[in-house]
Amino acid sequence: MYVQPGTKVNDFEFPVEFKGAWLDKDKVTPLRMLPIVAVVPVYNKIRVKFLDVHDLALELHIVLETLFLKGSSIEWDIFLSTTNDFKTDLRTQLSTQPDLRMDLLTSQLPRFMWRAILRVNGSTCLELIADATDTPTAVPFQWAVWHNVGFRTQFRDYLKKAPAGLRQILLKIMSRRFLEFIESTLIP
Repeated sequence: MYVQPGTKVNDFEFPVEFKGAWLDKDKVTPLRMLPIVAVVPVYNKIRVKFLDVHDLALELHIVLETLFLKGSSIEWDIFLSTTNDFKTDLRTQLSTQPDLRMDLLTSQLPRFMWRAILRVNGSTCLELIADATDTPTAVPFQWAVWHNVGFRTQFRDYLKKAPAGLRQILLKIMSRRFLEFIESTLIP
């Protein structure tokens, strides 16, 4: 079955059954078509996959959960967004770093971006942003918006004061390029 882009699909009955022109062996009864998987196409210029973003968020999640935020509720919200939606959200977030906020609001950004928003105990702390139309690389994130400056400061101080072997542990969990990207965003 093919559904045109932009077509709204409403009122599903379960189990979902597609109706088509294919007939059973008796050449009279329409075949029952019960989908196992649905493939939903997105804009063909989106080259960075959800799983690329998810895997990197998972690396940081493991670091935060095991080394820094033991016992805290850590949640990620990863989704594809347009530049306009991102900038609309950013305008309302006054706690965001003022210089970065103004840069992002006035810069020409990619049409589509992956947003990975980290919430700790229900509070938005960090947003990692990747150009969804870029060629896939080891670290697709170009920007990190620290919505909670106190959290950023605590994480930076933790990494500075950590035992000497911590960097080696981090490099076993995270890729070197991703760790360096995160560290570069911690500089005030």
